[in-house]
Amino acid sequence: MKNIKYIGLWIIAVLFLFTSCSKDDDMVEKKRIGSELASILSTKGFTIEGDMLVADSKVTKTKKLDLSNTHLTTVPEGLEVFPNLEFVNFANNDFEVSFDFSKLPTSVKGVDLSNNKIYEYNGLVNVDFDKKEINVLREMDKLILPYTAKYNVESLPYYYRRNKDIDMQMQEKDGNLKRYNTLREVPDLVLRLYLKKHFKSRFRGNRLDIGSFFAFEEEENAINLNVNGGFWGDDDLAGANFSSLEGIEYLLNDSRWRGTFSRAGEGEALKPYKLGYVKLGSKLSRFESDNITYEYFDTSNARSLNNFVFKGDTQVTKLDLSKTKIAGRGAAGSSNLFAGGVPDNLTIKDCPNLEEIILPDFSKMEKKPVSITSISLENLPKLKSTVDFSGIQVVGAGFVLKGLNENFNIKFPTKLEYLTQYGLKSPDGHGQLFIKVDEAMKENKAVKDYVTKHKMKWVVDDWSDEAQYLFDTETMGEWID
Repeated sequence: MKNIKYIGLWIIAVLFLFTSCSKDDDMVEKKRIGSELASILSTKGFTIEGDMLVADSKVTKTKKLDLSNTHLTTVPEGLEVFPNLEFVNFANNDFEVSFDFSKLPTSVKGVDLSNNKIYEYNGLVNVDFDKKEINVLREMDKLILPYTAKYNVESLPYYYRRNKDIDMQMQEKDGNLKRYNTLREVPDLVLRLYLKKHFKSRFRGNRLDIGSFFAFEEEENAINLNVNGGFWGDDDLAGANFSSLEGIEYLLNDSRWRGTFSRAGEGEALKPYKLGYVKLGSKLSRFESDNITYEYFDTSNARSLNNFVFKGDTQVTKLDLSKTKIAGRGAAGSSNLFAGGVPDNLTIKDCPNLEEIILPDFSKMEKKPVSITSISLENLPKLKSTVDFSGIQVVGAGFVLKGLNENFNIKFPTKLEYLTQYGLKSPDGHGQLFIKVDEAMKENKAVKDYVTKHKMKWVVDDWSDEAQYLFDTETMGEWID
């Protein structure tokens, strides 16, 4: 009997032990994470059940997480399940253009972003250039940055200025890491001499300091490059030609520069150049680029831009001009239609891969009349977005529409306030409007409807010998919408 009694007690004890273990297992928390992160963690020894991560001791003890070489394009959803996570390795992924630090758990104090194509670093620091205020949004202890970080002039230099004790490294072109600094090379001697002459305050020796400030007298200095690789209006450098434009990006991207950039010419073959990342700064007013191909080109921040000439970029697929002031400066009176200096102009030409142009909402422009001197869209065979000029109220000269695909759609101005004489408002009310098209665009429905409505005539231009549709108030009477 005693043996039976002991056997019974032993069985009860074993059952109790298994029951306790089962309850402990049930008490291990499971946390929902994104499917992308779940897929990655399942290959790294973490326990995944569906889209749930078993938050066991491996999770709670994890301080460093290696997510390198996993084809990530954004910060994956679910990193906050690691309560003690301090460092994440995002190296060798597919991040492009931007990285958002606000997506990281607050516990993370370091990241490795090497070998990604990241130019913009959001959620790290906020800089008010007008007030000259720097507000750090995210405190980090370690930053390993890709080579493309060298182009960033809007956030990293100011974050570095406020956190010089941080372990902040950036890849060089060969992939090796070097301590971050704000000095950038301008490799071409002639270009460097030109920039040092006009932006002396920005240089430290022979290198441009992207963390420095413009001298007051330099803020509105222009960069004017001629067709042969030289400079307009610089006798000191007459006959000297540059072979590279590298270094100009740092000025074009700077929201403190109030100047203008021009590299354009007519009737001459322009030498082709390449530039890296360019996101036009918010104060730039005039931008004319001819036969320059950009690694990355962005106009979404160009809030002061009123004159835009863009020709010969073989890579660009999208131009976002929605925040610009093109046609938004109003009229200056009877002598000159346009306010100040070079009139508003829009020319986009010879961009074989351009698919989309986003224009401002002209109906919401504050200054009236909404006025532009000319609009030229040429040799854009892949352009498929509708270009809407319906809110334009004055066109100083006219439209050039050539080399566009058969599905191209344009919305012409619905109500013109008056016509001008080559951009000047004539006291006697005389004015003209032309539409220059090729044979294909003559058959475009929007063009046919517009010229038919306004009874425009197909004539040969006396100056250019080009055939065009024309309306002339002197011979055809009053323009009526």
